Amino acid sequence: MSRIKCEDCNEELLATNVELCPYCGSKNLIKSAKKEVNISEKLAEISKLERSGKYGKAAKEYEKLGMQKEAKNCKKLGILEANKLEKAGKYGKAASMYEDLEMWEKAYNSLKIKIKNIAK
Repeated sequence: MSRIKCEDCNEELLATNVELCPYCGSKNLIKSAKKEVNISEKLAEISKLERSGKYGKAAKEYEKLGMQKEAKNCKKLGILEANKLEKAGKYGKAASMYEDLEMWEKAYNSLKIKIKNIAK
């Protein structure tokens, strides 16, 4: 849904077919189809991603919000989790986590180890 906002008084208008601002009488109206992002909802979504172990996706969402420090911490958590999975012998899960973090070489190496273990 597009929104109409007065450029002069910055009031958002509820009516859709307006030529004059009812607040100031200006004809400088801006139509915007851009949705406003509710940051608290976005942070709740990111928290769900983190809890489900999707650290790479969560880090990307933090970066979209301009929260670089949180994105970096999220990536670190993902790497630590992937290392734990490798130590536990769960190379396939570790590889998918590395893929989520876009660490392609690490993912490839984990899959290589998994294949070697299957071949034994």
